[in-house]
Amino acid sequence: MKVPIKLERYPAVRAAFESHEPVLVEDTKSTALLGPWAEVAAEEVGRALLAVPLLVERKIAGVLLLRNYAARPPLGPRAIDFLRVASSMLGLVLKAGRVFEGLREQTRRMALSRYNEERRTRALEQYKDFFEASTDGMVVLDGDAAILYVNRAAEQMTGYAREGLNGRDFTELVSPGQRQSLSNIVKQIVGGANLEVFDVALSTTSGETLTVSVSSSPVLAEHGGAVLSFRDVTEARALEGELRKTSDFLERLIDSTIDGIICADMRGSILI
Repeated sequence: MKVPIKLERYPAVRAAFESHEPVLVEDTKSTALLGPWAEVAAEEVGRALLAVPLLVERKIAGVLLLRNYAARPPLGPRAIDFLRVASSMLGLVLKAGRVFEGLREQTRRMALSRYNEERRTRALEQYKDFFEASTDGMVVLDGDAAILYVNRAAEQMTGYAREGLNGRDFTELVSPGQRQSLSNIVKQIVGGANLEVFDVALSTTSGETLTVSVSSSPVLAEHGGAVLSFRDVTEARALEGELRKTSDFLERLIDSTIDGIICADMRGSILI
């Protein structure tokens, strides 16, 4: 089930690991071996347990855990010996199928991934004071655009609390037409690229859409992180749009008149 097991919660399994011998718990509710876990084991696991070590080349590689819902199951020495032989045979099958090599590689990948995450967290800690002091919204994303960190200004600008943003896909907060391009941009930043400033349409909790100017930094690229800094330019972009419309209208008006019109600056340079 790929569920990590904490051995302190499974004293019978731990005892089998330590002794290399089968461990029989006839009544989980009354045994001293399970300690504080006795009640939990009796209710959720079973009234009787048998932990048989799984040996591969005389080394313990796991434990077969058998459980029974009635206390004191009728298991004699021959039955336990049979289980010991079955465990050894299973160990040979697993070794022949190279299962342990795959598990070791998976464990190595998990350890490397955890190590990289810890390195990135430590690197992020170095910049947190700077991020928090900035008046611009700042987010740190991983290579898949998942949010690793947001500063206070970003919270105020979007209306989202940090707890609601951490781990979320940042592209979900921008307009659908910009999501793929933003995802590609994040990958480029994680790859170490320095990019030009760009605009995106950012959604807020109130349903309002802000136009934000975004600058990026690859300062955390070696740790698989992309830093985005953004500020609200909604009013500025709206004003630019109005000025552009006015300019286009005046140019069309001048072009359509039957009079000859010349516009020049104070130095005599002709503009229109």
